[in-house]
Amino acid sequence: MRLLRLDNGLLQLELTGDQLAAFSNGLNEALNAVEDWEFRTRLGVDRDAARGWLSELRVLERQVEQCGDA
Repeated sequence: MRLLRLDNGLLQLELTGDQLAAFSNGLNEALNAVEDWEFRTRLGVDRDAARGWLSELRVLERQVEQCGDA
């Protein structure tokens, strides 16, 4: 994994398919394991934002699988 670009708070990262899956799986685990009342404190974002990110990560995972370059 490496940082390709940082511009006004927007990051461009280079990841392998396995790294993408690890981030996706970790976020999924946090969504399932951390209670609502402590989610924001422990993760620094609200649950709805995390759900949205997980959805976006899943789309990226499907794209990687279709390309076969994981």
